[in-house]
Amino acid sequence: MNENPMVANITMTIKPERREVFLAAVRDLLPAGRAEPDCLFLHVGQSVTDPDVFVVSEGWRDRDEYLNVIRQKPHFQTFVQISESSFAQPPSVLPLIPVEPDL
Repeated sequence: MNENPMVANITMTIKPERREVFLAAVRDLLPAGRAEPDCLFLHVGQSVTDPDVFVVSEGWRDRDEYLNVIRQKPHFQTFVQISESSFAQPPSVLPLIPVEPDL
């Protein structure tokens, strides 16, 4: 694994009236994001107790490549624009350090 991976969970609370627009953006993003060669995983889950809360779990081989190249691509920029216009409150970002098994 690369020395500079990027792994994070992002919790987003979406305005109820924007939920369907946000979900459509998620469904558009997932196939394109997962097809990126540096994508380790990209998942989005919706809370079972609050339908307006979503958690994005993502992992990328190289943080710099993700931030400077992948995240600048049109499919990610569209998702970011729709997400930001849909937030009911600022997202909570939890950067993580990947834990690997001892070999």
